Amino acid sequence: MVGQGRRHPVAVEDGDRIWSLVATGCNQDGHSNTPITAPSSKQQQALLQDIYTKFRIDPATIQYIETHGTGTPVGDPIEVNALANFFAPYLKDEKLIPIGSAKINIGHLESSAGTAGLIKTILMMKSGNLVPYLNFKPENANPKIDFENIPFRVIKALEKWPTSEDGWRIACVNSFGFGGTNCHAIIRQLNARQTACRANPCAYVLICFSAKSLQALIKTIEHTKECISGLNYLVTDISYTSLLKRSHFKYRFSCAVSNVNELQNEISTQVKTIEKKGRNIKDDPFLIFVFCGVGTVWLGMCQQMLESYNPFHEKFLQIDKMLTTYTGFSIIDEVKKPSENLASDPYKGPLLIFACQVSLFHLWSALGVKVDCIIGQSVGEVAAAHASGCLNLQDAVKVIFYRSFLSAKAGGGSMMVIGKCKVEEIQRLCDETDKRVCIAVYSSKEACVVSGDTDAICNIKEKLDRENPHLLKKELNVGCAYHSYQMDSISKEIESKLFDISGKKPHTVTISTVSGKVVEDSRMGTPIYWTQNLRQPVLLREAILSSLRENAHNIIVEIGPRPVVKAHLKNITDLSATCIPSMNQPNEQKSFVSALGILHENRVNIDWKMLFNGNENIVDIPRYKFNRDGNLLGTLSLQAGLRAEFNKIGIHPFVSQAPMSKDFHVEITPIVAPYVYEHRVHNRNIAPGAVYGEIGLTVASQVLDLAVFQVEISLHFIRPLAIGKDQSIELQTYIKDQSNFEVKRKGELVCKGKMCKAERQPLKYISISDSKKRCQTPLESSAFYKKLKALGFEYGESLKVIGDCFRSDDEFVAEIILPSSVRDSLNRHCLHPSILDGALQTVVLCYENKKEVETQDRPIPVRISSLRVHGPIEPNLFVIGKKTQSNSLGSLLNLFIVNIYGDIVVEVKGYEVININREKQQFDISDKLYHITWTPVKIDQNIGDENGKTLSIAFCSESKRSLENIFRHDNNCVVALPFDYDRVSVQELLEVLFQVYRKPVCTNRRNFTNLLFSWASVQINGSKCK
Repeated sequence: MVGQGRRHPVAVEDGDRIWSLVATGCNQDGHSNTPITAPSSKQQQALLQDIYTKFRIDPATIQYIETHGTGTPVGDPIEVNALANFFAPYLKDEKLIPIGSAKINIGHLESSAGTAGLIKTILMMKSGNLVPYLNFKPENANPKIDFENIPFRVIKALEKWPTSEDGWRIACVNSFGFGGTNCHAIIRQLNARQTACRANPCAYVLICFSAKSLQALIKTIEHTKECISGLNYLVTDISYTSLLKRSHFKYRFSCAVSNVNELQNEISTQVKTIEKKGRNIKDDPFLIFVFCGVGTVWLGMCQQMLESYNPFHEKFLQIDKMLTTYTGFSIIDEVKKPSENLASDPYKGPLLIFACQVSLFHLWSALGVKVDCIIGQSVGEVAAAHASGCLNLQDAVKVIFYRSFLSAKAGGGSMMVIGKCKVEEIQRLCDETDKRVCIAVYSSKEACVVSGDTDAICNIKEKLDRENPHLLKKELNVGCAYHSYQMDSISKEIESKLFDISGKKPHTVTISTVSGKVVEDSRMGTPIYWTQNLRQPVLLREAILSSLRENAHNIIVEIGPRPVVKAHLKNITDLSATCIPSMNQPNEQKSFVSALGILHENRVNIDWKMLFNGNENIVDIPRYKFNRDGNLLGTLSLQAGLRAEFNKIGIHPFVSQAPMSKDFHVEITPIVAPYVYEHRVHNRNIAPGAVYGEIGLTVASQVLDLAVFQVEISLHFIRPLAIGKDQSIELQTYIKDQSNFEVKRKGELVCKGKMCKAERQPLKYISISDSKKRCQTPLESSAFYKKLKALGFEYGESLKVIGDCFRSDDEFVAEIILPSSVRDSLNRHCLHPSILDGALQTVVLCYENKKEVETQDRPIPVRISSLRVHGPIEPNLFVIGKKTQSNSLGSLLNLFIVNIYGDIVVEVKGYEVININREKQQFDISDKLYHITWTPVKIDQNIGDENGKTLSIAFCSESKRSLENIFRHDNNCVVALPFDYDRVSVQELLEVLFQVYRKPVCTNRRNFTNLLFSWASVQINGSKCK
């Protein structure tokens, strides 16, 4: 951040917080002084005389001097005596000026020394205290400074700094450069500007926080909460500072409050939602303004808005003046003193809606909000036509007056909202009334508004009450039946009254609710359009569907006294959209401020200056709190070496350990893990849950410092991980302790698990032939994947690893066929996700027939209680599954991946699946692929000679001591293994052997000639050998 001084008038105009006024001057010793490193008393005094004369400041008013004070035996006396010679003639009554220096606290900052003294002095002014010059004692003072006869005193203890009679403090700062430059600054503190904001103390203000990361945002908010709990702040000042004096970063949070207590409560209740909100926000919002229709008037509307916002008030007055020429009364009077029947008045109500909507649009425009698309519903289409540029304000006022006046004259009938219905069924009921009732507004797939004769609507309501009592039915208090045959009588008269209006092509994309299509000409400026607007049904759902963009961040702002679309949006479209009301009862001003905050959080640019009157104070909150993290400093070669040392995972495709950290970073891309992008659930790309198995096993073996065959993990799937096409995925795996880990994406927990050292068990075996005998029902691979597709799961070639299957009521057997892309990358994983995912796919075999699959909710993996890898993965594998529990809620299974001999290589216990209508995660696990063959050979009698190099593996200390006595030559090496030979598998032997081979004792002893395993005492060339 660059700091700079500004001219006082400019700073005042911009509303900056002014700490002090500074007057400065400098000169240069030049050739007048020798040596160049020593200061010149004569030039210092000349500078002081010049600066105090130039700025007309009385030296006697100086209350404190911050000296250069380097502590040198030559420089300090020259400086102090020069200051004394200058100030002494101006001081009376034996006044002593306090002096000090920041160098006693922080040392000499060389080129920043003067700045440090300036900051120290200003901070002392702010606190009202003079700080002591540390460790000063008169007996230790420089003998060349006569403190008894100079007008200065050294501050020895903290003391109050009193203000002058005018309420200000004044001081000076002295500083010199190495090459003979002398600088002096005079600092005067202004009276603290604590002007009260003229805003209504009950009015709501917006306070915004932002940061470059979610963690920093949360820290900034929590810091603000701590500050306001202990100090007296005005929310108006905090709002002013947060909106106009702070940068606005990517992650944002806002709240509408009227006092500090509300701010504390809002932070406490809303801070938990920040992570979720931050993840859902997208850049480049698409802004849609919807001008709502009748039924939105309420008593007291617009009163707060008229009082709080000048642009709203000015435009409302302008409209009122234009309407008065037609109506003969003031709509502002109707707002301030509303009659009881105002909400149902078909004449005055629409006039108020129009004035409110146009004023709101003008207010949004004054705030710099740019709209991308405009829609008007029924009467709201008049204001929408003006906002889009189709009608000028004079013609729009004329249209709204005659539309309201004539429709009120044709009053009669009623309107009713029907929700949670089938619109086609309501249309059938309307058709049965012989056109006495029709659908006036098509609101959504499940809601509409009917209009027509009152008795006919009552009959429909009674019938619905009998046959469909669950439907929502609400009569609108509007006074007449808009968009029904009752409007036919005034159509000709409207056209004649509006004959002289003219229109233009809209300058903003505008969608008509008469046609449901984009307006591409000046038709909204013709009289016939407004007769259609009053008579034809309102195609609200169709218009909104036309406005939404598929790949955009759609934001709908409702322009009117209260919202209409928000309640219907979920039933209008499946596309992502946010709906924001500009106003709502009972507190419309709070609603508007909240709308500002939501737009700001959604990256909509807003010009905040209009909200303030210039009397606000800058405060020190919100203050950005950095999300501090450790960084690896040093040369690139040093960094590379440290990473190699601490990243024990090495060449894993996507898991790496952060240098100097216990946590792990996961980065998945289409190049390193293409199978992740071949997993689709309900037409969405969802990462297979098997990825977490690979992450868990990799992390566990690293943290516990064990081979993958010696660890056991459990997994709890929290939420599905959605991914974009060809989009890289970054995850963080946090190690909570030696037994727990969590996998998060951008701070959101997606999976958690436990890890431990696996208990040693004898090798397990399952007979494949016996299992097939029990499973008599065959299922081909193609039929298997058709079943999965019926449940909403689709797989690419890397994940289609299940071949022919056989099943019974509680058991199944499935062949695993690995494609070449998987076989080639097995040795780079602890457990290749394609294999485990294939095993987890077999849950579909729990559903017995096609009908059950088609009606079954999607099975979602919840957890795996135990996941172990027992041995190397071979090319030919089978999955044997045993169902331990199954009902309508879900299933519990044990899965075993075995080789062709029936040896269990992967064991999945407690695989829990629940049936809910949500997205599914799956799991894959694989292991290194190699086969070991041991061939016994006779031990050469010269095994211990110097010509041979022997690596001896002992299973007990006794054996190790024996071998060490025999193989004393430096080329030989003897190590002992940490377990008993009768419970060790070949794979475990090999894993430990590799670890031993890398130990320092073996580093320089490669190319062993002999490998000797010993289980007991050993004697060679003379005695018994076991």
